[in-house]
Amino acid sequence: MCKLELGTLFTHISHETGWDWLSGLYWVTENYCTPEDLTKTACNYTSSNWSATAWPPASGQQYYGRGPFQLSWNYNYGPFSAQAYADITTLLNNPGLVAENGDLAILSALWFYMTPASPKPSMHDVVTGFWQPNSVDAGQGITSGFGTTINIINGGLECGKGTPTSQAQSRQEAYANFAQYYGFEVVNPGCENMQAFTTGGDQSGYQNWDVNWSASNECKLSQWATKYSLWNAEDYKNCVRENFSNNSEAQFLQ
Repeated sequence: MCKLELGTLFTHISHETGWDWLSGLYWVTENYCTPEDLTKTACNYTSSNWSATAWPPASGQQYYGRGPFQLSWNYNYGPFSAQAYADITTLLNNPGLVAENGDLAILSALWFYMTPASPKPSMHDVVTGFWQPNSVDAGQGITSGFGTTINIINGGLECGKGTPTSQAQSRQEAYANFAQYYGFEVVNPGCENMQAFTTGGDQSGYQNWDVNWSASNECKLSQWATKYSLWNAEDYKNCVRENFSNNSEAQFLQ
């Protein structure tokens, strides 16, 4: 199992930051995106829906890919910052830290690998078998195996096209090489017939906190995405604190 997890992790790292399966960790940031040129709109991964309010982008900053998994978008920098610094604004204000600090860069990849993001499971849970597709997942063509990890990291661009994309094929080839090197079996490597994860799938359960409008000073677990994650230790408090004006720290200690 350790070899299987390492093979999966290294496959995605080598694809995102190298030329082939043996050249990972060469690129620190996304190709053609540099902090000196903020005019490249293709490098400006900033959301415009509710997540822009939840994880507000900072003026003069861009959230293009950085680190071994090429962490992208403000809605990933904010939650990762909450884990790394117990504060969402540190990396939103200075996303370049992910490229400048080696420990932080590696941690960003491990965070993405280990953390579910409703309705998607974590890569870790897929690889270890803790996650199994239910009937809704099966209806989306989603199976267990390596292809599902491609769907998690970049499914919108690389999966569900009917035929393998060049990017997905590159990942599969790297994965086959790691499988041969470590000696594990390749299972369901492709994602060309997989659609996006959707509500009702096995991992679309209760992963976020939202206001419980039927009770006072309470939040409840929800199946939809919010800024308050079940996986962040302080987020239940944050949910109550930010949505009810009459709460206090003393209430949480009772």
